[in-house]
Order: sequence, then C-alpha cells, then structure tokens
Amino acid sequence: GGTTVHYAPEAGQDLYGRSTTGAKWVPPSLRRKLLAEDGDAPAPLAARLRGALNRVADATVGACAAAISDAYDDFPAAKVHAFVTQHCLDACVHDKQRMAETLVPPYAAGIAAAHF
Repeated sequence: GGTTVHYAPEAGQDLYGRSTTGAKWVPPSLRRKLLAEDGDAPAPLAARLRGALNRVADATVGACAAAISDAYDDFPAAKVHAFVTQHCLDACVHDKQRMAETLVPPYAAGIAAAHF
C-alpha cells in the first residue's frame, strides 16, 4: 500500500482553492465587457495577446514573440507591458500549483524573443 493523499479545501474556499466569500460569479462575456470598460487594456489588445499567450508552448514561442512584438507597433508600450505582465503572472504564479517546469520557460522565451 501507498500513501493516499487528497486535497480538502479550507473554510471559505471552493474545490480549486479560490475564495468563495464576498465575490459574486460573473459570466465570462460580462467579465470581458467590464475589462474593456475598465480602461486597463484596450479590448483589441487583450484579444490579440490573450489568443497568442494562451497557446504558449515550446513549439509556439516564435508566434507568441511575434504577436507581442506586433502589439508594440499598434498599442502604447505601457498597455502592452501591463497586459503581458499580468497575463504571465496569472498563468504562472499559483499558490496551489507548481508551473515552473511547464509554463515559465516558454513564457520567458517568448517575452525575451519579443524584445530582440
């Protein structure tokens, strides 16, 4: 026999460790609309980069770097910096999961390649 390990959420957390207190669920379509109205990242910038960054892998680093580089031509650099930084943090930094082996190297390569 081996040791059986199971995850049990703490009080105030859902199955995935997210807080269940104080926040009302918002559908994805409304979230996109709220983000677009927020002024943080223009909707076209978010759509373009989110599409490229969500497909980051060893085989797609070049396409990701090209998308980031092209975004600098069409949008203010500060907006591109902010979006890429936040997206990378959201994708790679988790309290409950270790992403260093899988996502961090392709993200780092894509970002580095975009700046050359």
